[in-house]
Amino acid sequence: NGSITRGKYDGEETHDYDLENAYPTCMALVPDVNWEGDVIVNEIVNRKIYLQDFHSPFDLMFGYIKFKFPDNVQFPCIPVSVNGSMIFPRSSDGLNGVYASAPEIYLALCLGAEVTAVHCYVGEYLYKDGMVSRSLLHAVKQLVNDRNYAQTTYGKGSLPDQLLKDAVNCLYGKTAQDLVDKESWNGLYNRMESIGGSMLTSPTHACLTTAGVRCVLLSAMNELFNLGYKIYSVTTDGFITNAPEDVLNSLHLFGFSNIFRSARQELVGNCRMWAEKHHQNDLLNFTTRGNVSLSLEGVCAHNSFVTGFEKDSFEDRLALMTAVLGRTGRVHCYNNTWTKFKALTSRDNRVDFSVNTQERALSMDFDLKRKPVKSSMETVYPIVEGVQFEIVNFETEPYDTVAEYEKYKNVSKNCSVLRTQTDWDLFFAKTKCSNGHRKISDLDWSILISC
Repeated sequence: NGSITRGKYDGEETHDYDLENAYPTCMALVPDVNWEGDVIVNEIVNRKIYLQDFHSPFDLMFGYIKFKFPDNVQFPCIPVSVNGSMIFPRSSDGLNGVYASAPEIYLALCLGAEVTAVHCYVGEYLYKDGMVSRSLLHAVKQLVNDRNYAQTTYGKGSLPDQLLKDAVNCLYGKTAQDLVDKESWNGLYNRMESIGGSMLTSPTHACLTTAGVRCVLLSAMNELFNLGYKIYSVTTDGFITNAPEDVLNSLHLFGFSNIFRSARQELVGNCRMWAEKHHQNDLLNFTTRGNVSLSLEGVCAHNSFVTGFEKDSFEDRLALMTAVLGRTGRVHCYNNTWTKFKALTSRDNRVDFSVNTQERALSMDFDLKRKPVKSSMETVYPIVEGVQFEIVNFETEPYDTVAEYEKYKNVSKNCSVLRTQTDWDLFFAKTKCSNGHRKISDLDWSILISC
C-alpha cells in the first residue's frame, strides 16, 4: 500500500488495475514443506545469495538478510516494518538485518540488488506422485469450481455465490491466523482471550502468499517505470497507472508472469491475469488509499473520510475532492459507532445497544512512505465546479535508509498541513535541522535568526 505520484492530474487517462483473484491464485503456487522429512535441506550463512541458489521464485527460503539496491531501482522489493508502517528502502544500512522470503530475495536479485544472508534456511519440498505438493491449489480450485456452479445455478450476487466468494477470499486469513498474537472478548467468561491458531495456520504458506502477490505488483511497477509510464498508487492487489492494458499484459515480470498465468489456467481455465477496475481522465491522488475521480467510472478511495452522501456518488466524490483540495489542516467528518460487544456482555457494567455519532479529524497529507522529490514539485491550480484550488504535484523515490524515513516522518508531525508549495518549503526547511524536531512557525523569521 503506497502513494507514488501525488497531486491532481487532469486530461490524462489513468487506469486502476487489479490482479485477478490475487491471493487465491498465489496460494495455489505455494509448495508444502515436508515436515516428516529432513525439513531443512540447506542453510546459507554469512554469504551473498545468487540467482543460482533458486529453483523457482517460490522456493521454501526464509531468513535474515542484509541488502542494497542500485540507485536506479525505483521500487525496491524488500519490506521493512517501521513503527507499524511498511516501507521499501534502498538498503538495510543501520539495521542488523531484516526478515525476507524467497519471492522478495529472488526479485531483488533480478533488480540488481546485492543480498547477503545473515542466516537463511531452505526447506524441503513435499512430493506427491512425483510432483511438488501444493495442497492449497486443490482447496482453492474446489472453491472456485463451486462458486462457478453457484453462479450458474443461482446467479451472480446470490447468497451461495457470496458465501463461496467469502470462503475463497478468507482462506488466506485462516493460514495467517494467530501468527501475530490477537485477543477477543469472551462474553461467557467476561475476559479477553487469545484467538489462537486455526486448523490451517501455516507461517510458510502465509508468508509466501503475501510475498508473492507483492512481488508480482512490484515487478510490474518496475517494468512500467522503465518503459516510461507512471505509477500513481498501489494497494494490496493492484495499482493505478497511465499504462494501457495491452502494455500491462505484455510484461514479463521477471518470470512471475508465466508462473502466475499458469496458476490462473489451472484454477479457472484461462490465463487472464489483470482486470481493469476503474478508469478516469481526472485523478486526485493524495495519500495511501486516498484517491478520487469525479467520474462515476473512476476510483474513489476515501482514506476513512465520510462525506454523508451515498458512497461513490458524484456528490460523495465532489465532497471528498473539495475537502482535500481546500484543507488547511486535518479534515473533520462524522460517522456512526456501535456499542462494543464487550460493553453489551459485561456483567459488572452492562450497557444497552446504541448507535452514536463520532467526530473524527483525519490527516489527508501524504504519509511519506516514500521520499518526496523536491525538484519535481509543481504547483497546479485545478478548477472544480467553478472553484479554483491550489495544490502541489510531485514524484517520489525510495528512502535510502530507515533512518532517513524516520527523520522525514518526524518532521511531518510538526507540520499542520502539506498541500501548497509554501507548506512543502517549510517541511524541507525543517528537514535541514539536525534532529528534525525544531519548531518553525515562521520560515522567513527563522532564516533571518539563523543568519
